[in-house]
Amino acid sequence: MGPIKKVLQQTKNETMKNCKLECNIALAKNAVINAHSQDISYSKHNRQRLMTYFNKSQSTPKRVVTRTPLSEKDCQSSEQFSEICDKLRNWDATDKFSATDIANQFNIKRTDATHKIKLLALDLKANIPDLKIISKPKSTLKRFTNSQVTMPAPPNCKKLKKQEKELIETNVISGGIPCCPLPVTYYKNGEKYEKTATGRKFSLLEVREKLLAKHVDLLRLYPDNEISELSKEDILNLLSKVAPGSISDFKDCNLEVMQRKLKLFQRNRALWVWSDHSVLQGYGLVLIVVGIVYDPLVFYTDSELAESHKTKMNVQELVEQGEIYIMTHCSSSSADQAGLTPERVACLDTLSDPITTESGIKIYNTVRFLRVTNSLPGLKQAFREVAIIVALHVTATRPIASLTLQRHTTVN
Repeated sequence: MGPIKKVLQQTKNETMKNCKLECNIALAKNAVINAHSQDISYSKHNRQRLMTYFNKSQSTPKRVVTRTPLSEKDCQSSEQFSEICDKLRNWDATDKFSATDIANQFNIKRTDATHKIKLLALDLKANIPDLKIISKPKSTLKRFTNSQVTMPAPPNCKKLKKQEKELIETNVISGGIPCCPLPVTYYKNGEKYEKTATGRKFSLLEVREKLLAKHVDLLRLYPDNEISELSKEDILNLLSKVAPGSISDFKDCNLEVMQRKLKLFQRNRALWVWSDHSVLQGYGLVLIVVGIVYDPLVFYTDSELAESHKTKMNVQELVEQGEIYIMTHCSSSSADQAGLTPERVACLDTLSDPITTESGIKIYNTVRFLRVTNSLPGLKQAFREVAIIVALHVTATRPIASLTLQRHTTVN
């Protein structure tokens, strides 16, 4: 290979290594967020990682690398090397041999120190039973075409958990706060164990702020100066288009009262709180989900957004997606589930506090609770169903217009 071709090859390899390093950093940084967004377990993440980025281990040849035994230059002094040789020559066959312990004892910091010590023991014909040197297989990680540089890959489960812990500690990902400690009994290998398990809770205020951030572009929020310029006809025309069921609350009022009611209705979102025990019944857990009730007087309609953004979207489906509020260990008994009451009451005390948008408009929330009979099928996705939302709001302070019951439900 000529000098110019050699330099070009070195440059190519160096560039590919730098690109791989940048890709690995990006993959490691986003690994936890990607895993959470896909809603997959650690084991499934590892299976996908192996299938996508690695070859089959059976088809990977063994590594052909010539390694030399431990020598004086690998040690801190010739006396230390002589001491290691004497230790290996006089080894008691009844003792357990560990090359790692010898490397730690003599403070040998090489990455291949254990392999070199084993090779030295073979050369010295030490009396060590079952001393074998096993050739390490090559990495099964796929390589770039016509290159020895391996492809970048997401971190494994161990590194993924480490990344998750770092992101939680730096508040990039919120892991909630511990709540509801509960003694748990479990069996492992026929032995009984007991430990205290704690659930996780996201404060209701945090959930409300998160939902507001998700829906801020979908909210029909008129500033105070725009509402004050609306006439009776403007307000009634708006109601006739998006909330005909609310016209009766406005038509007998004067203009000032109508403007005040419109401001109150538009800035009050109804929250639903749904408790599900059946989905996680096999694990002894209870899940409580919080979401927003879609109201066309509070949120834009599909046709309005399609006209302004030139794209079709299901606003009701986007709005009614729930957020995890509490998930904790709990049995199906009423006594155990009542143990969640103090945690939930503490959050309800903050419900009267408004949350503020970036434009300074204060948003209030009203809560409606739901309990559905166990005989109802399809409960696992109930908080995504329109029928549940309708059932939740049957006791609301005012009717929600333009909502149709898509499925019959039984509500207690």
